[in-house]
Amino acid sequence: MKLSVIIPCYNAADTISDQLDSLANQHWDQPWEVVVIDNDSTDHTVDIVNKYQNKIPRLRIIRANEKRNVAYARNTGVNNCEGDFLAFCDADDVVGANWVAGMGNALAKHPFVACKMDWATLNNFSKHTLNSKPQIDGVNSFFVDDFFSHAGGGSLGIRKDVHFEVNGFDESLPYLEDTDYCFRVQLEGYDLTFIPDALVHVRARSNIYKIFKQEMRWAEYGYYLYKRYQSYGAANYNVKDSVRQLYHNILSYRKLLDPERRCNWVIRSAIELGKIKGFLQYRLKGKMYIGRNKIGQKNIAKSASELKI
Repeated sequence: MKLSVIIPCYNAADTISDQLDSLANQHWDQPWEVVVIDNDSTDHTVDIVNKYQNKIPRLRIIRANEKRNVAYARNTGVNNCEGDFLAFCDADDVVGANWVAGMGNALAKHPFVACKMDWATLNNFSKHTLNSKPQIDGVNSFFVDDFFSHAGGGSLGIRKDVHFEVNGFDESLPYLEDTDYCFRVQLEGYDLTFIPDALVHVRARSNIYKIFKQEMRWAEYGYYLYKRYQSYGAANYNVKDSVRQLYHNILSYRKLLDPERRCNWVIRSAIELGKIKGFLQYRLKGKMYIGRNKIGQKNIAKSASELKI
């Protein structure tokens, strides 16, 4: 088997049909499979997936019930798949036409890749919000300068041997396990290559409160990762910048009255508030530091093996 498409899911009955419909219409000249990992769903997710057995020839369902965790689900999928290449997507998104071929062909050339994200098709975002969304024209940068790039877990592709080389996703992380994964793969010397020819349509949270909560948690755990990788070069974060930015956002609260700017204002405020919360929560915890010596990015090909996670 050349490529395994890995889909972790939990209570995805409302959305997974859209994803599987798209995968059922994919074509590639190499053998590939779809592996759905049910992470202890309590709705009709598994029943819906089973209906696609005749539409997707190589479709399998794997149970992952020991703990509810997307990193654990992805790792379980990899441990039970047959492909030499891995392509991850999410149960609430929809891969674009020719996504399988695009990811498979890219992985034949590059060991670690990320596809393009489209935020417009499945969401009712304003132009201001769309302009702020990640991974439209390239991979994402961390919130400190001059450090590794990263991409969303549902857009990543990697060769299986490289996945095992970094021991998979860190199952101790409830958030940003994909960012941490990207960092560790790059610490082993594998660049993250953006593949604009492969596209995934991303489905955002259903309301502005859920968006705020998610963005804040991502930013909070972003500081956790900053502390984890500080000795590897992530050393430029200044909490004063976040306080200053949050203050300016508060002063511009009238944007909440503008439907075109409201969501973007909420996202920016959530990010800065999450950074501040992470700073207050993690800055004094020595266990967040991993490694003792700062090393340059040109000399870190073997450094991932030193991470104690």
